[in-house]
Amino acid sequence: MRTDGDEVCLGKTDASPSTLNPQPLLPSPLINDLLLGCLAPATDPVALAQLNRLSTKEWQELALVAERHGLSPLLYDRLSFPASDFAPAQPISQKDDTRRVSPISIPSSETDGRVDAAPISVPEFVLQGLREAFLINTVRNTLLYEDLAAVVATLQQHGIRAAVLKGAHLAEAVYRHVGLRTMADLDLLVAWKDLAETAALLREMGYGSDASHKSAMNCHLEAFIKPRRPNIEVHWRIFDPAWPFKVDMTGIAARLRPINLADVQTQVLSPEDLLLHVCIHAAKDIPTFSCQGLRPLVDLAATIRHHGHELNWAQVQARAAEWRAGTAVYLTLRLANDLLQAEVPRAILNCLCPHDYKEAGYALAQEQVLLIGAEPPAAGIDSARLFHSTLKRGFNPVPFWARLEFLFRAAFPPRVHMAMYMHKVHSVPLTGARKYTCYLTRALDWAARGAHVVGCWAGHQTETAALAKQLKKQAQLRRWMLRPDSQP
Repeated sequence: MRTDGDEVCLGKTDASPSTLNPQPLLPSPLINDLLLGCLAPATDPVALAQLNRLSTKEWQELALVAERHGLSPLLYDRLSFPASDFAPAQPISQKDDTRRVSPISIPSSETDGRVDAAPISVPEFVLQGLREAFLINTVRNTLLYEDLAAVVATLQQHGIRAAVLKGAHLAEAVYRHVGLRTMADLDLLVAWKDLAETAALLREMGYGSDASHKSAMNCHLEAFIKPRRPNIEVHWRIFDPAWPFKVDMTGIAARLRPINLADVQTQVLSPEDLLLHVCIHAAKDIPTFSCQGLRPLVDLAATIRHHGHELNWAQVQARAAEWRAGTAVYLTLRLANDLLQAEVPRAILNCLCPHDYKEAGYALAQEQVLLIGAEPPAAGIDSARLFHSTLKRGFNPVPFWARLEFLFRAAFPPRVHMAMYMHKVHSVPLTGARKYTCYLTRALDWAARGAHVVGCWAGHQTETAALAKQLKKQAQLRRWMLRPDSQP
């Protein structure tokens, strides 16, 4: 289940893909194949012919599935210019690259004020919904980068070298337009010794967080929250210690590269570390309800295409083994290669392939990735997913005290989070006695929600059985990906 962690939200218009059909459809194999074909670097002529034969209902389904994967802006770009690369080596602003730019981003002097028609026959209201998704995401990301520039500049003024992670790195540096990649928050990596000062500076900028809490369950401080601004997560490592990946943070820090993002000089992961980060981050979410579908694989394909021959694949292979992440890296690289035509050397895949590889494990992973495009479950079943994910995390392979600490903080989150909760759920401020009674209010809300879940389980036996089957598949995939004998 995807959630947006920030307040920079323009909302959805009536023409957005989510409103094209009030009853979500289960994506057919044809729709999945066409979405993958649209995202591939070179569109298959057969796929183009199939697109032109789609009915209006099928176009609605394609747009809706793309939205569930977080790929509406990119689908708009690919439908507008099917021959375009979404990660060319040159920046979008260069004049000789404008022929591949989405028509919205071409200067009016190049088009005489006109917007060229899409080369594929797309129903106008579908294309309009995708276009608006692209525009909204472009404005949203522009605002995110303004916040990023302000935060990075403030940290630099106090001698703190922060590295930009995840979406904020990818959207501007890897994709050819900031509007093509959706993102929800900002992720920064700082040294352990700079955590306290970073938290203090963010508070001075108006962000609230219980950032004094450094849990053994996490890799970052509690999210910093500011009204109508993106959440900011400050990391001191890139993965939770609950996962079996042994990442050398000292080596990552030594390999950081300077870059200009949002007109501010900062630093990002090296190409090999970025590739591995995207791979492992995607792999660890695939066997969970946090799976983001195809978007991480699109990130991976874009990273490979953008860095091209600069990537040292021998280092990728050696570092994957050093980090005990060979299976996870193999899984995501092969998925990106098979589904999105990512240019992964065959020799690398052969070297990374686990000695006890089973095709059933790969098939399960592919099924999980595409499952996000399916019809959402009933509200109670979705709540059961969230409850299962939260409870499961409390029993990860970490010290017993850390598990208790996590469960306690899940029951009694920081005041800043409770203020947001009371405002969003009950539309009341956290003042006076409510600072203490809010926890009772939240407990009663969860009790009512639990009763609703039980009612849904009783009333949706078919969906409950499907959920149990999916949980079993996820457990099988998790055991395959994280089994001890895959580690050196």
